[in-house]
Amino acid sequence: GRAHRKGVSMWYHNYKNKIDGIPLLAYHMTKYKSRFGFTHKDVFRLCHIKTSYDALGYLVNYFCPKEGQRDRENNWQSRLELARREEGFEQSELRKVIDRLQLYDDAKNCNDEEIMSDMILRYNPDLAREHVPSMLLNSAEVWKALIRHMPTTALIRNLGKISSLGLLESNTSTNTKSFEEVLVVDKLKSAQLRKSARIHPFTLLVALKAYSKGQCESGRLNWQVNPNISNALQEAFYLSFDYVATTGKRYLLAIDVSDSMNAHVMGTPIITARDAAAAMAMLTVRTEQNCDVVAFSGNRGNANTTNNEDQASVSDENVVAAMEMVTVRAEQDSDAVDYPGNPLPQHANVPNHRDLSTENTTLIPIPISPQDDLDEVLKKCSPSRLPPVTADCAAPLLDAIEKKKKYDVFVVYTDSEPNAGVIHLSEAIKRYRTVTGITDARLIVCQLASNGFSLTDPDDPLMMDIVGFDSGALAAMHQFVTGNI
Repeated sequence: GRAHRKGVSMWYHNYKNKIDGIPLLAYHMTKYKSRFGFTHKDVFRLCHIKTSYDALGYLVNYFCPKEGQRDRENNWQSRLELARREEGFEQSELRKVIDRLQLYDDAKNCNDEEIMSDMILRYNPDLAREHVPSMLLNSAEVWKALIRHMPTTALIRNLGKISSLGLLESNTSTNTKSFEEVLVVDKLKSAQLRKSARIHPFTLLVALKAYSKGQCESGRLNWQVNPNISNALQEAFYLSFDYVATTGKRYLLAIDVSDSMNAHVMGTPIITARDAAAAMAMLTVRTEQNCDVVAFSGNRGNANTTNNEDQASVSDENVVAAMEMVTVRAEQDSDAVDYPGNPLPQHANVPNHRDLSTENTTLIPIPISPQDDLDEVLKKCSPSRLPPVTADCAAPLLDAIEKKKKYDVFVVYTDSEPNAGVIHLSEAIKRYRTVTGITDARLIVCQLASNGFSLTDPDDPLMMDIVGFDSGALAAMHQFVTGNI
């Protein structure tokens, strides 16, 4: 509709208010040429962009030339001569845009690696990897020039390619490091660069796993793993925790420890669901002051129990009735509770929901400390080191109701569809809100290897489903917890 078109058009117009203005827009448009099948040319035509600002108008005409001006190169000089007649042209944004577009056209048409390398070094930082012709991206000389001024995030993303060209290999005969190796290690260890780039620990973990593998997922690139690079990535991973924003909320993290958590994460297949859950648990424990971690098992019909007949003998009706008793009794005494200081009243005669599900399963706390590294957290989350655990994904919330614990955020990390228990997960969080009086308690379910099954109520704005996982999911979770989405 009209509002949508206007909003998209204003996104381009708002570059006028940024520090580098329209020349920065020219840089971004030539660097990020398309997304999801749409080019900027497509977007211009769909939003019917109109402007009286010369620099933006020139940029629009560059991507969407008017009739009779389809050949940009043939009309370049004539458009330039026309622009030069304007007063103050030499200091204008229009001149900067014209010069920058000329630079990008020169780079696009370059087929000599020495000339390309010289252009990258001379016009830094106006030329990025995306401006280099594809045929020159296999040149070690071009990459030597790119590495010098490449942003840290882009450098991390291209470590495999750089290594495959042999630029990060040490000279074993003289026991000396290459200039590029020293430069990359220094950038990875630079606290200032990591902070300014806002690199999330999860991004560094993925980079560490990918680089340590020695080849890309497709197998088209192979490289020799340099221990110095791996160590720098690992050091950067742990140090980056210092720059993660805290929310100040009270967390309960529930981690699925079933065997199926060895599946690969959707969106980040280089790591397993178990690794991702452990890393996120470690991150939350290190950055939040109030965080508890518990384990449950998503194995359907296999919760490490030995007495299935006793488990089957308990009817669903009795279980639900017991939970109703917990809720009703707590609600009756809710007026006497001073939240969040005083606990809910004790009821000795209220059945324990764990006893009703099975005597051989339980919810196990995982004692993760801020000093634990990832290997230690993975050991603590290993099924082989844990006693039998419940197969009920709602058990953490029911346990919080029973023990009168106060949490603002519940996060469930599982592979796909965990086993349904005595109550649906979305109903459990609603009961928790009612019983504790924490009406804005939030629930996040991260299905790391999702099969499309949703466990939350789509009509509840305080519940969120995450399908797969990447650094974008982390940003969304933070915004959700802080109430910004």
